[in-house]
Amino acid sequence: MSDVNTQNVNEFLTVTDVMNRLKVGRNRVYDLINSGKLRGVKLGHSRRIFSRDLDAYMESLLSETDPTAE
Repeated sequence: MSDVNTQNVNEFLTVTDVMNRLKVGRNRVYDLINSGKLRGVKLGHSRRIFSRDLDAYMESLLSETDPTAE
C-alpha cells in the first residue's frame, strides 16, 4: 500500500492537470510557478509539477485562510 501512496506523491502533473485541480487558468498556474508559490520543473519545453508540491501549495492556502490550522 505504501508503494501506491509513494507513486501518487511522486506523480508528475501537467499544467493542464493543475489547472483542472485548482479550477484556474493557464496563466494563473504559470504565475504561481514563476512566483515560487508552486514548484515546477522544466522538461524540454514543458512544465511539470509533482503532485506532492501541488498538495503542499493547497495546504498552504488552507493555513492562510484557516486561523485554527497549525
